[in-house]
Amino acid sequence: MGLISELKRRNVFRMSGLYLVAAWLIIQVANNILPVFGTPPWVLKTLIITLAIGLLPVIVLSWAFEFTHEGLKRDAEVDPGSTEARNTARRLNHLLIGVLVLALTYFAIDKFIIGRVPVPDKALAVAVQKAAAQQERPSIAVLPFDNRSAVAEDAFFVDGMHDDILTQLSKISGLKVISRTSVESFRDSKLPIRDIARKLGVKTILEGGVQRGGNRVRINMQLIDAETDTHLWAETYDRELTAENIFAIQSEVTAAITGSLKTQLSPVEKARMADIPTNSLPAWEAYQLGRQRMAKRTSEALTDAIGFYRKAIALDPKFTLAHVGLADAILLEINYSGTDLAESTEKAEQSIATAMRLDPNSAEVWTTAASIDSYRGQFAASEPKFRKAIGLNPNYATAYHWFGSMLSNAGRIDESIVNVKKALELDPLSAIINGDLAAKYEQTGRFDEAIAGYQRVIEIDPAMALPYYNKAILLAYARRDFISAVPLLDKAYALDSGNPYIPMFATVIRADLLDDEGSLRLLAAQRAKYPDIPVVREGQAYVSLYRGQTAAAEAYAREVVKMNPQSASVLADFLMRRGDYAGARALLLKTQPELWKPDVQVNFNNAREVIALAAVLYRTGEKAQAERLLSSAEVLTRSPNARLGFFGYGPMDATIAAIRGDKRLALDRLKAAYAEGWRGPFWRYYRDFDPSFADIRDTPEFKAIFADIDRDMRQQAARLSAQPKGSLFQ
Repeated sequence: MGLISELKRRNVFRMSGLYLVAAWLIIQVANNILPVFGTPPWVLKTLIITLAIGLLPVIVLSWAFEFTHEGLKRDAEVDPGSTEARNTARRLNHLLIGVLVLALTYFAIDKFIIGRVPVPDKALAVAVQKAAAQQERPSIAVLPFDNRSAVAEDAFFVDGMHDDILTQLSKISGLKVISRTSVESFRDSKLPIRDIARKLGVKTILEGGVQRGGNRVRINMQLIDAETDTHLWAETYDRELTAENIFAIQSEVTAAITGSLKTQLSPVEKARMADIPTNSLPAWEAYQLGRQRMAKRTSEALTDAIGFYRKAIALDPKFTLAHVGLADAILLEINYSGTDLAESTEKAEQSIATAMRLDPNSAEVWTTAASIDSYRGQFAASEPKFRKAIGLNPNYATAYHWFGSMLSNAGRIDESIVNVKKALELDPLSAIINGDLAAKYEQTGRFDEAIAGYQRVIEIDPAMALPYYNKAILLAYARRDFISAVPLLDKAYALDSGNPYIPMFATVIRADLLDDEGSLRLLAAQRAKYPDIPVVREGQAYVSLYRGQTAAAEAYAREVVKMNPQSASVLADFLMRRGDYAGARALLLKTQPELWKPDVQVNFNNAREVIALAAVLYRTGEKAQAERLLSSAEVLTRSPNARLGFFGYGPMDATIAAIRGDKRLALDRLKAAYAEGWRGPFWRYYRDFDPSFADIRDTPEFKAIFADIDRDMRQQAARLSAQPKGSLFQ
């Protein structure tokens, strides 16, 4: 008897068909029913896999056993020609037909009844669109108030009133409120209300004027429907000038606007509208001056802001927002004034701890607390605090903005861009936020968009230094256009000569263009101006090394470690170059204990130290730990991160391959960097001193790559020498 005949006789085909039809029916029913109960997708996937696997035992059982009226019997115990065998075949046929009927019935019901979705007519589609539009949050922009006082100096008071009313409105979750920096650009604007609203993406505009005279204040407000240019609400307030009256007016204005826009307030929002931040009018005025100075984002303005915030706190120690403002200004000094990270975050933490005790439900408090964690690289602790802040105030643009910065530092660049764009929805004309979005584009290699973004920031606020030097270093190190970069850097320095990072970028450019003498002169001037900033010593270490002054370079590196233990990799390099890997290991263990933890998060802020530690560990025989660090660092060299630019990953992938001892891969990656256009920063360090490249430095390929880079940079320097120069490149 052939195999096919035997399979038929043993009913293997019948049982398989019955099983397959039944399994299909079970899957179809489950596919429709499981989602109703919120079952996760893996349940259905598991069911399908289980049923597929079950076919094999069904085939085996049907081969070995017969289904009789007495139950299952081994096939050998049943006579093939008996009535019992024929009855088994008939029963299986009937079962198969029955299951097929059920399957066909279900198919018809599913296709022609359950799955039949009527096509909506045009009128219904329009109605649905209108209903969706009506569900959008009402949107409002509060234009800067007119100063109608006789004294021009009262402008800060008027701006403070404007800022507070805007802040009150932003705490209403049912409203979309445009932030202060965006509406500021329409101060004294002659544009029609409709055009302003269109540019800001809102439907209503609040405008007004404030007149302060003696111990009285008069405030006029009007809410305008931008589309029809009709007044929805207007009111004049004439009160005695006290802190209590100011906040009472703000609460009344907020209540009137939310009522006019038919916005529902939660009990918490109603309670917060009645809050009085401070009973001291002088404290409130000092706080407003602090906010206005902090918005300038220059080193000098931040120093002023800190003074005003401290004055406000002295006048009213329970003024929560003054403590928040002080912490914010101290944190911003890290980026704009070069203050010590550890010391600054500790000071900011003290201020925000006081603010948290005073008001644990403030979005501003939680945002700053999260930002402190972010500055320290504690991203896991930072994220839930940012989410808490956004939950408390979904209109607080700074929360989205700083959350985006944290996500970027954590390597989650796509999520970062989403949050920065959300911040821009709330503050579309913010120079700071637009600049940060451009920086994110630069990080992902979208250089054209980044350049356009920096130019947009310059147009928004031509007096801000940040976009000029950001655009300058992008042009220099992503486009190799030093001719265009230099005047932009000089312009930035003219606008904010107190920011030490601007001249430091200039020293790097000068050293990369082989102007060591000019670079050292500039560094010496910066050291005299900023004796306590370690980044200046670090620059002196590198340039002294380029000039062959090894002893001086190492002395500078040791000063860097004393001033900032987080920058120990420079000194570790000296130790590695002379073969003292045990000494380098001890140094990094002492100064970078967090890098030895199994859960260390590698990011662009600590990547250099991580790679230095991995290089040491490879040499001391601790390869498993070294490989863990290198694997984490290698993630930074993958898309969407960009190789080019001052903050790109450069030849990091080649360095990692060299540490692993893969010379061929290291050279191939170095060639790829060169072909892509990498020319630094610090290209001379990689060529002559990086201990990781010691084993490939003498190869013809390595020498050829850097000979071309050297020739390219000398040509750039020659072209630049013929151009007029500002103070940084004399």
